[in-house]
Amino acid sequence: IIYRKLSMFDSALACINKQLEIRKHPLYYIEQGMILRCLARDKEAISSFETVLLYDSKNVFCLSEIANIYEEIGKFLPALTYYRKAYDNCSKEEAEEKETLHAGIARVLQCLNVTDANYFKESEEMYKTYMESYGPVPNIVYDYAELLVRMNNAKGALSLLKPCIMNEENDKGKRQMCARQYIHICGLEGNQSKIKEMFSYLVSDNFEIEARTYAMLGRAYFNCGNISLAIANFEKATKLDKDNKPNYYGDLMEAEC
Repeated sequence: IIYRKLSMFDSALACINKQLEIRKHPLYYIEQGMILRCLARDKEAISSFETVLLYDSKNVFCLSEIANIYEEIGKFLPALTYYRKAYDNCSKEEAEEKETLHAGIARVLQCLNVTDANYFKESEEMYKTYMESYGPVPNIVYDYAELLVRMNNAKGALSLLKPCIMNEENDKGKRQMCARQYIHICGLEGNQSKIKEMFSYLVSDNFEIEARTYAMLGRAYFNCGNISLAIANFEKATKLDKDNKPNYYGDLMEAEC
């Protein structure tokens, strides 16, 4: 555990493997699975967590970890299966975990629509029941808005996002995240006036505008055909982006071409 916390994952794995040679125990397999996840050895991590399920088929942690891995690698059907198993086995005392799993089910359902259109409807129902139970949490509003766009309901998505952005009780970073989603959708719809309106709101409410928000503004204006504003915002993004992680320079070059 100490090696894992120090990010010395190879040493951690060697130690836990030795421990498993001495004694096989579910807790050791869980630790092995967590280390393997850190090493991006997804198939082996799943195997470790699956071994725990042989001891305890209702282990919510392992079920949810397997679901998370499958979702991350784009295998949404098995992800849905494991999310549902984890959700069904959550106790009343695990309310926070159940809330997270509820969101996971809704998320992967909308990703499955490529094979069955009914998944969109089921996903929407999951988002609705989530919001009835836990309220309009920004992360959920963001994902639900994405679903509505996929369902050709951009107007509904914008109506959903705006109150969440304006709600001062929400974390300001999450509000700006939802604002980026709002700006993105407006760009897809070619609605420059709403893009300007949202950015003006962020400025007036003293948001610290992030590089990725300027980048989203650039992409939105680019989609609207306003190349000069696209370039101006991509330039702001590249100046703020000190780590050079996202490819804002590539976006800028594309806009300039």
